Amino acid sequence: MAGRPSTYATPAALKAALQAEARRLGFAAVGVAAAEPLFDLAALLRLRQERAMATPWEDPDPARRSDPASLLPGARSVVAVAMAYDPPRAAAQAGERAVPGDGDANGWRGPDPSRPDPARQDPDRSRRRPEPPGEVALRGYVAAAGRTRSYQHVMRRRLEALGRWLEAAVPGCRWAVQVDTGPLVDRAWAERAGIGWIGKNACVIVPGRGSWVFLGELVTDVALPPDQPLADACGDCDLCLRACPTGAFLGPRQLDPRRCVSFLSQKPGMLDPDERAALGQSLYGCDACQVVCPYNRGAGPGHPALRPAAFWGTGPADEPAPAGEGNAGTAGSEAASAGPDGTGDSPVAPDLVALLRMGRADFRRRYRSLTGAWRGRKTWQRNAVVALGNRGAAARAAVSVLAELLRADPRPDMRALAAWALGRIGGGAARQALAGVLEREADHRVRAAVREALARMGGDPGDPAGHAVRPVP
Repeated sequence: MAGRPSTYATPAALKAALQAEARRLGFAAVGVAAAEPLFDLAALLRLRQERAMATPWEDPDPARRSDPASLLPGARSVVAVAMAYDPPRAAAQAGERAVPGDGDANGWRGPDPSRPDPARQDPDRSRRRPEPPGEVALRGYVAAAGRTRSYQHVMRRRLEALGRWLEAAVPGCRWAVQVDTGPLVDRAWAERAGIGWIGKNACVIVPGRGSWVFLGELVTDVALPPDQPLADACGDCDLCLRACPTGAFLGPRQLDPRRCVSFLSQKPGMLDPDERAALGQSLYGCDACQVVCPYNRGAGPGHPALRPAAFWGTGPADEPAPAGEGNAGTAGSEAASAGPDGTGDSPVAPDLVALLRMGRADFRRRYRSLTGAWRGRKTWQRNAVVALGNRGAAARAAVSVLAELLRADPRPDMRALAAWALGRIGGGAARQALAGVLEREADHRVRAAVREALARMGGDPGDPAGHAVRPVP
């Protein structure tokens, strides 16, 4: 054990105690991998870069992303963990249940094959987007992962507590943790450490939990016995590939992020017209390829620490915190269950009009504890405008707030996007709002967007009745 005395007789005993402590801290799965570079992963990352498929948030160095020494020089073991979060209601209502068995160490062998598969019974189901519960008008969609309390904060504190436990067991050992931000590829180490396999939707599937999990790592210079990777259990199922609303999968485990709704909802800057259409009603993320997965339909509730109690009013507080960290459950208690406009806003289906009226301080007060809020108010408001535009005439109740954005928002890109949305919503009030700003708008990009919107509606500012449109110079 890195040449140091341990309070445990053998490395295997230390590993067993470490795993027990990890579970006590709230992790649903924990495994160990040798901290050796993943050369195949580095080659794959280089190929993705060559094909312009890397995301803006990735470390650009494939060697760093595939070697634990980039996080901790002298690393010998990677302890990979998963923390479960609540599945969306669609998964909970799918009717599947986990059954006991002897297929793996957790006594779980997947969904009950005797029960019908809703997606196979209804092929069109696999192409449908997740919708906000209750089909509530003028509300957007936040994926299950995005509506949790900030998992980076919750998991990091628990991993650091696990590191302190290890340091007490092996005095003088070194360790470092990673949750979300860092060089290592979480999914690759989860797979190598045997806590799950990578499904065809490129998500890690943890036995008994499915892919409704967040991942993290504790890297240490203590040598621990490694676990064996799990066998791929997807078989010939391709429900996730067929469920993608934008066809973002090039093949099994080959995701083109440029076409993925989850990526588009987080992408910096403005979206082009094709990307806006693909985004649908999403404010953050997409659950389509996970909801249909048979292994996800048996997943139970997630960890209470990840539930944003502020939104539910009666949501549970965090479990007793690791030593010395206080109770994290109080972080969400400062906000009431009703939204800023008194509509009872929730992280599942935020009110789009209320969101567009929020200032920076209001947004931070309302959403700062959510995982999905890391992209900030501007990105959420951009997506809200896109969602309204994609609803077309059904969003005419939002014309006034879009008209105000078009008239007074200091951001030219948001004014142009508001013009696009008004053009898709249509109607006399939308045409009047567009015509009213054309002559005094100083930004040529916004003017072009206004003209295009008026052309789409079949009228121009000099012809409120909607007759033929003059050619746009």
